[in-house]
Amino acid sequence: MRAVAALIGAAGVLATVGPRVGRLAVVIWLPRLVAQAWSPVVAAAGAIVGSVALLTGRPRLALVAFGGAGLAARYIASALGPAAPVRLPATSGSRLPDVKVGWLGDGEPLLADLWQPDQGQPRSGVGIVYLHGGLWQAADKGFFNASLMRMLAGDGHVVLDVAYPLAPRAPLEAMDDAVGLAVRWLSQEGSAEGVRADRIVLVGHAGGGHLALVHAFRRASRGVVPGGGMPIRGVAAISAVTDPIAFWAEYGRVNPRQPRPGESVPASLRPRVHDTTPLDRLVTRLRLFPVYRYGNGPGGAALVHDLFGGAPSDTPDRYAAWSPVALAAPGCPPVLQILGSDDAIIPASQGRALHESLVRVGCRSTLVEIPLAVHGFDQYPGVSRRVAPAARRATATLLTFLDDLR
Repeated sequence: MRAVAALIGAAGVLATVGPRVGRLAVVIWLPRLVAQAWSPVVAAAGAIVGSVALLTGRPRLALVAFGGAGLAARYIASALGPAAPVRLPATSGSRLPDVKVGWLGDGEPLLADLWQPDQGQPRSGVGIVYLHGGLWQAADKGFFNASLMRMLAGDGHVVLDVAYPLAPRAPLEAMDDAVGLAVRWLSQEGSAEGVRADRIVLVGHAGGGHLALVHAFRRASRGVVPGGGMPIRGVAAISAVTDPIAFWAEYGRVNPRQPRPGESVPASLRPRVHDTTPLDRLVTRLRLFPVYRYGNGPGGAALVHDLFGGAPSDTPDRYAAWSPVALAAPGCPPVLQILGSDDAIIPASQGRALHESLVRVGCRSTLVEIPLAVHGFDQYPGVSRRVAPAARRATATLLTFLDDLR
């Protein structure tokens, strides 16, 4: 019982206490994510263990267990908020995997999973193009999002979960082209499932959120999309990069090996090919990380540098061209942003900056900042989205946003 009480106490501390910036915040990110995800279980277990400890004459153990339970309850209350939406549909919908929605510039097919409402269920008319996270260089369609896809389909929406190409093999331009292909396919082929061409919504996480915002804002500024197409109905971005120039500085604070402005990138940081062992090939097939990997691992020091062609002082125009903050202008579609206040990987300041820019130009912008939540709060491992407090709030908020776009 002593070990269990200690674990409960530690989980309660991790859920509520931790730095928001710096390398230490990144080091303890995953333990905090797990502790926050399981906070309802921690609170219940703490109450039970504390009560048993009291009844068996072990007050110190009871104090530790009750303390962990109290901290977990504090996190739950802050994550759900005083008036948090709680409406979640029954998980339903079916998945059609590996649909070919177009062809990329390198001749490879663009694949996506199509999530549809169950037969006989009313359709909302909304078609969603979902872009996974992974800071432009990792992960895949289906990455910790099956429960979200089911809930979106359960609410009557049709979802296209896209496996867009990844860096460093693909530049940002190729990723944006993939988003355009997915939008076009869903606008045209989704009509069989009740999708309206003027009800296409982009939803993205982290790097995928950045791509969603950039693509939607560019469509709005052009008016008529080359090759046909309509403006995006709305964008929901979760923990997204919105200001690449600021992100350069923020990224450098957690990765001291990031190249300095004007500095040549050493060979040790250049992409390398890892496809010689069965493990390499397995990782590549799963797209956890592409076959071309940065020399110092995921989120390598050359990541932002290479994507944008150097430091901000080296290529300021390119940073501006891929900056949602810079692209914000009258006519942008409604935007929902959901972020965690303790996100050390993509700081909450990114979302706040875009919200201010959109409000300044008269666009509809909604910003939901979940207190204490760390990066990945909507992609909890091993626990239901209905249980994890921040994931529950994020899902309900997204569904409410989509309801307004029907």
